[in-house]
Amino acid sequence: MEISTANLPRCQGTRKDGSPCNAAPTARSGYQFCAWHQPDIPEEEKLAWASKGGLASRPAVLPEAADIRLRTPDGCMAILEETASQVRRGELATNVGNSIAYIVSVAVKVVEVTISDRLDKLEKLARNRWR
Repeated sequence: MEISTANLPRCQGTRKDGSPCNAAPTARSGYQFCAWHQPDIPEEEKLAWASKGGLASRPAVLPEAADIRLRTPDGCMAILEETASQVRRGELATNVGNSIAYIVSVAVKVVEVTISDRLDKLEKLARNRWR
C-alpha cells in the first residue's frame, strides 16, 4: 500500500536558491512554516541551532507532561497513542518518540512476564486443588 504525501501541508518558506522548502511545518507556526522558516524565531537562535548540528539537536523537554504509568497494557497503549499524536503534530521530535516507544516496548515485555508468572501460579494452584 503506497501512502501519498501530496495532500500533506508543506512549509511555505523558500530556500536560498528560491525553490520551495517543502519541509513539514510545525504546530507552533500554525502548520505554515518549518522550524527554520518560522518568522517568530530569531535568526541568532537558528544560527545557533545550525552550529550545534541543526534543529534535531535541540533538547526535547515536555515540562507539562504528566508522569506515565507503564504497569498495565492500557497504560502502555495510552502513552503510545499520546506520543504518536505529539510526533504527528510536530510537538515532539521523532527521535524522542522512538525512545518513548522503545521504553514502552520494554515495559510491555515486563508486563507480559509478570502476567505469565501469575498465570503459571494460578495453573499450579488449580492443578493442586483438583488432585
